[in-house]
Amino acid sequence: METKLPRSVPKSLLDVWEKHEKIAMHFNDLIIKVRIQALGAITAVVTVGSVLLRTVPPETRLLWGLLSSMFAMLFLFWIAIWVLDFLYYNRLLLGAVDSLLELEKAINSGNEIKLSMSHRIEDAVLGKQLTHIAKGTYWGPRLFYLIVTVVLFSGMAYSCARFLCLCHDV
Repeated sequence: METKLPRSVPKSLLDVWEKHEKIAMHFNDLIIKVRIQALGAITAVVTVGSVLLRTVPPETRLLWGLLSSMFAMLFLFWIAIWVLDFLYYNRLLLGAVDSLLELEKAINSGNEIKLSMSHRIEDAVLGKQLTHIAKGTYWGPRLFYLIVTVVLFSGMAYSCARFLCLCHDV
């Protein structure tokens, strides 16, 4: 949704708005990079792991033990990335966006301009309720993390089950 600023807005306010917009976009770019690089790291580890595991004879405890360990490690790594994203980076973005929306509303209505981006970001990082952010904005990122989490957990559970079955048979 594009915000149209009134023609009477002074250039100094447009400059302030542009700075706020750049900060919000910086945080957005940062989050996207973290998510893509984390997914790439998991893909690389799985690829290298699968190549290395081809040297291990199938249906051995060693193979399934290594697979269990690899999936458990990747699962924990993915949870750590989620924590970093949702409890820090995403909150930085939401605080910046909340401040930007407040600034746009004040400019468009002609109200007094209060520069509060630092306070909005701080509030977001501390988990306080933001004024202008709609509920439900997390569905896309939640689904992204959920899908990969389910795949990693399923791989870990299956590998552990196979490992335990082979251990039990001995």
